[in-house]
Amino acid sequence: MMEKKNSTRANIVGGLSGAIFFGGLLLAFLSGQFLVGLFLTLALTSLVSTLGTGEPKAISGGFQGSVFFVGLALLAAYSWWWPGILFLFGISALLGGMNDLLVALISRWSISSDHASTHEEPLTYRPYQQGYERQEKSPVQDSERRDEEEEEISSYEQPQANYPQMLPPLR
Repeated sequence: MMEKKNSTRANIVGGLSGAIFFGGLLLAFLSGQFLVGLFLTLALTSLVSTLGTGEPKAISGGFQGSVFFVGLALLAAYSWWWPGILFLFGISALLGGMNDLLVALISRWSISSDHASTHEEPLTYRPYQQGYERQEKSPVQDSERRDEEEEEISSYEQPQANYPQMLPPLR
């Protein structure tokens, strides 16, 4: 039953984000500020489409993408591309570094009530318990390999063309 609920929500939000995208694209064309409208549309679409998943990691990624697109829209609106893009990259890097914190905050206030009951145990390090087997090379395999290498080397020593050659007469 949970899977049916999630797929229904994903279908509704997917359709909504498609409508937001095409509506925003139309408004971007009509506004005269195409880049600003396009980036704001992409920001809103990114956020809405990931909210439909109910997964904290996806919502965090959608939020980071939205912040980046809003930043691009501001850069396009004020024509502050050169130094501004560096600040935007810095903000994006900070958000990427805080990804675990964002995921923790989002999972605390999760949209999906069924997600709270399906938390998995965090992965822990488990060392490899079995020993490694060393494969011994047999002398027959080594001699076959050496023969193949000698054949490759000798094939390069053969001349590739017969010299001297006659050139066709010039007209």
